[in-house]
Amino acid sequence: MRFFRFNKEILTVKELDNPKIRMSLPDMHKNDHSFAIIFHIKNLTKGNELCWNIKRKKNCDCKQILKQININFYKNVYDCEHRKIVSINLNNCSIKENSTEVLTMNIVYNLAGKHELIFLLRQENK
Repeated sequence: MRFFRFNKEILTVKELDNPKIRMSLPDMHKNDHSFAIIFHIKNLTKGNELCWNIKRKKNCDCKQILKQININFYKNVYDCEHRKIVSINLNNCSIKENSTEVLTMNIVYNLAGKHELIFLLRQENK
């Protein structure tokens, strides 16, 4: 991963912007073990609280299935193996001025081949 490029691109994000930040993960054999990459995100804005929202955008051909939630309730969900490759967790979506929060990226190499996942990053200053 190119962390310096990632840092540079994050610093150029403007309020209500949806940037595309591309990251490549190292090649690895298919397995069910996960590993984590931990980012420390610091709010460098002056006098503003920074709010982040990160969500995954579906870009695969996986279809929805009807899944039973309980005895009488069914729900259409994406039962997609791609969702399990990368999950991103932000401890606190609101970062105060000069504070640091932890963003954790959990990675599982459960599918062979190359896959592109898209996450949308949106920030707002309060």
